[in-house]
Amino acid sequence: MKAVVFDLDGTLIDSVHAIAAIGSEMMGELGLAPLSSDEAKAYVGRGAKRFLERALEARNQTPKEEELDTLYGRFQILYADAPARANTPFPRAEATLAALTDRGVRLGLCTNKPEAPTLKVVDGLGWRGYFDVVVAGDTYAEKKPDPLPLLRCAERLGASIPGGELLYVGDSEVDAETADSANAPFLLFTEGYRHVAVDDMPHDARFSDFGDFDAAAAKAMTAKRTAAGVYGAS
Repeated sequence: MKAVVFDLDGTLIDSVHAIAAIGSEMMGELGLAPLSSDEAKAYVGRGAKRFLERALEARNQTPKEEELDTLYGRFQILYADAPARANTPFPRAEATLAALTDRGVRLGLCTNKPEAPTLKVVDGLGWRGYFDVVVAGDTYAEKKPDPLPLLRCAERLGASIPGGELLYVGDSEVDAETADSANAPFLLFTEGYRHVAVDDMPHDARFSDFGDFDAAAAKAMTAKRTAAGVYGAS
């Protein structure tokens, strides 16, 4: 295994309370009701603009595209200005990043979160040095579950997906669909923001604690090789 690509929200960090606070600030500026953490959790995963759109729709607001673009501009400012410390790493996530880096595994981040808040969180947590590549929600025109962001991340890491050199780790249906479309081995973190049962999501292996990451990663790579019959040793 040459490289591992991680999703961010719901995979490495528990960010739903921070995102709910940002959304609530935006709604407050519009004279609308705040978001609960559960509501924010339901909207995470499809990108910040879709998050805002769904929050507005839930409050019977359907702005035209030009107005939505203006509101999204303000939302991006609030998002980028939010404190990184409001995002909590899942237990042993940082130790896993450190251990993989120490072993020479190249790491990537592939998220639908916009680049500005992504880098603010990564820098605030002191994680920038772990990641060789960061692909955010606005790096390319396409977002997950389109496979392009993950495929570009793999290319930039110099890791071949068909050659069995890369593992993708995520927590949601969006991540599962992305991995499936890219034909990449997918390791599911079960404690994130998925909205369906684990068994209803395609995945090669699963884990609930980063202390079990290595064993689960090996299982995912083996399962994908066995299913495809084309991968080399990881």
